[in-house]
Amino acid sequence: MPGFCFTQGDNATDLSQRVCLDTALWGFTPEAFPFFMHPYTLNAHDPSTLVTWARATAGKATGFWQVRVPAGVTSAAEVPAPTYLASTGGADVYVLVAGGTGPGGAADPSLLVGLNDTHLLVSSDTLTKGRLLARKLPVNFARPLVLEYDPATHEPIIGPVSHGKTVSLAISPADSATIAVTGRPDVLTNHGEESIWLSHDAGVTWLNATGNLLAATQTIGRPRPSALALIDLGRDGGDSGTALLVGTVSGVYLSSTDPIRLGQWSRLGTCAELPLVLTLGLSYDATSDTLVAATFGRGVYVMHGAKAALAAALGSRCARGAGR
Repeated sequence: MPGFCFTQGDNATDLSQRVCLDTALWGFTPEAFPFFMHPYTLNAHDPSTLVTWARATAGKATGFWQVRVPAGVTSAAEVPAPTYLASTGGADVYVLVAGGTGPGGAADPSLLVGLNDTHLLVSSDTLTKGRLLARKLPVNFARPLVLEYDPATHEPIIGPVSHGKTVSLAISPADSATIAVTGRPDVLTNHGEESIWLSHDAGVTWLNATGNLLAATQTIGRPRPSALALIDLGRDGGDSGTALLVGTVSGVYLSSTDPIRLGQWSRLGTCAELPLVLTLGLSYDATSDTLVAATFGRGVYVMHGAKAALAAALGSRCARGAGR
């Protein structure tokens, strides 16, 4: 049965403090959580608030749901039932972000951004006046779950074809209107062009940021852009502004979001620092200025003082020219 487990306090590894929430107690059935890697997140401005997406089931509507976890709870019975935030109009959501930054750097805890194979879903008090808007992606990405038959064997597919996320989403911590997306074009074949896209207006218009990624990764196969991060470099960045990072089959690659240099990718770190390995997860903690990269089978790698390191990497590459 689907559910969520959490711990509170400084020792998150203490399993004796773990509390598990059984969504069945709130009237949800397993069909509400159909994906192998189901989307959920903590609100960036309130980590006691968990936001997830659920499909319509047992009288529950399709859309975003919010669970508030009071401080100090020791049992699931102390956690109130979730509240309904917004309808996604029947559309699926594969990844999502809650909480962001509005115009002028003001906190925007109302922000909700979801991504599926065809649309970016955006709701924000500042960006959309509280309405949930569906904005068409420049390309279609793959669905993680195919509810049909294998075209080769004609056998029913009863599980996720991808066994992972087929799309990735990143939002600038300095401006929630700056959003990057990427994804698998197909999960049944290697057909389709891999691409990365950047928007400065919350999905109204898009810039192709794919650039020289294939040449930069020097792979004979596919770069497989699988994770994204946007990091505001502030004063450290000079004219670099915001760094765009992507995980690939060859590690992490870096570009500036500056229109002139967007899509000019170079590898972040040496092979001794980060192996040539598929990188499926990127996350950045602004408080500690730490970048974390999760790889496929080779461990998790950490970069402290990330802003200065990224600004230096972009600056040195700019001094050398557009080459690798």
